Amino acid sequence: MAGAFTLVLSMHRPWLGADPCPEDEWLLASLAGCYLPLVDLLERLREDGVRAPVAVAISPTLTAMLDDPVRRARLHRALADREAACSRAPDRPGEALSFHRERFKAARLALEGSACDIPGRLRALEEDGCIDLLACAATNALLPLLPQPKALQAQLRLAAAEHRRRFRGAAAGLWLPECGWDRRVGPAAAEAGFEYVFLEHHALERARPRPRCGAYAPVRATGGVFAFARDPELVRAAARLGPYAHPDYAELAFDVGPEIGDGRPMGLHTRKVGTKGTLADKPPYEPAAARAAAETQAEEFAQAIEARAARLALELRTRPALTAAFEAELFGHEWLEGPYFLERLLRRLAAGTNAQPKLPEWVLAHAPEAEEVEPECSTWGPGGYLDPWLRDENAWVVPHAHGLTERMLELAARFGPKAEAYPSPLEERALDACARLTALAQASDWGLLAGSRRQASWAGESLAKLVSSFLTLRGQLEERAVDADALAKAERASRILPDADFRVYA
Repeated sequence: MAGAFTLVLSMHRPWLGADPCPEDEWLLASLAGCYLPLVDLLERLREDGVRAPVAVAISPTLTAMLDDPVRRARLHRALADREAACSRAPDRPGEALSFHRERFKAARLALEGSACDIPGRLRALEEDGCIDLLACAATNALLPLLPQPKALQAQLRLAAAEHRRRFRGAAAGLWLPECGWDRRVGPAAAEAGFEYVFLEHHALERARPRPRCGAYAPVRATGGVFAFARDPELVRAAARLGPYAHPDYAELAFDVGPEIGDGRPMGLHTRKVGTKGTLADKPPYEPAAARAAAETQAEEFAQAIEARAARLALELRTRPALTAAFEAELFGHEWLEGPYFLERLLRRLAAGTNAQPKLPEWVLAHAPEAEEVEPECSTWGPGGYLDPWLRDENAWVVPHAHGLTERMLELAARFGPKAEAYPSPLEERALDACARLTALAQASDWGLLAGSRRQASWAGESLAKLVSSFLTLRGQLEERAVDADALAKAERASRILPDADFRVYA
């Protein structure tokens, strides 16, 4: 009995605000290395008639930043700078520089035309049955860390509304940030209209009662939503992939950008990983050899998946559902050759019989009757629980998010549907801005970045700006004297979720 392989990719970047910042490099690298190549490869599979559907989530945070014309202009200039830089290093290996110049040129041209409408291209792929578009929590909030039920519900209601606005339809599936789950998430997801979610494997392995198939069949979780779990063996196998999995891959620590630019990394990797020696001694990067290595690894990975599916079918006596869920940025941003790996993997599995790529809804339609269980509280962070967000160096983030949420709930109660005095149009704009600022402050990104030595300062400053804007507007709302300039500043800092209604917190 053939198994089903479901690949789930989440596209997300932390909120960068409205002003230029060094962290814009994250978005540029992900756009050029991951998002555009990923959509390109999915469109090639469609054109070639390869049935290899994928579940894709793209966060409202990311789409809002890609929508911003000012930020897109900055990205365009940065890509043009990189193209020019490839011509200013004549002593470097020309093959590698030509490769980088072409990929930056492709991204720059995409920004000039409709090709950069990644949400629109994804919507067309979904209409053709090539992908399943999942909704994301509104601002990538780690839901188990939101103690107030209304705050959790607001994240998911905002997510559902934004998905309908953006993609002209409701989403059946929900990508849970960090695969974060506790028993409150299921009812809130069902109330917001979602049918299924994705969890870390130990959420089902330690569920009560433990499902017969463990992580290899969807279950009906608390609240009535279906839950898929990541295959633990695929997780371990994928951990052995990445930029240092083969000596022919690009050495990401070697970047000639700082030597020929203004000291910033530019993604001009002209050396391969090799086997030993200092960075300066690394051999020249050969893009063709690197691509061949990635495709060979994809073939081996596919063979392992098929063998595993065949073995599980015999052990479980049913069709196993193997779910692989990753951050999309692994393929192309963190691992330059990742898109080559993905395309070959999908083509290879589509041509086989033991583990063909299938969408979650197909799996639900063909799986045995789902067992009813209560999954374990879990995340996919190191250790499997909430520790990565509650360490000594970053736990300070949580009280700020909780404090804003409490104050937002108070504002919604004062000015919401049951209030005696309704807000004026200007006050309603201010309340909606406060709702967006609150949702942004709840993002799981701040805790992770605050625990990073390199990004801790930036994360603290960014969160402080959100908190300050909120408190300014809150004070003015309490005095019933909203200042138009302060409101415009807050709206500029939270240019996301344009249809957000503060009443979701009421």
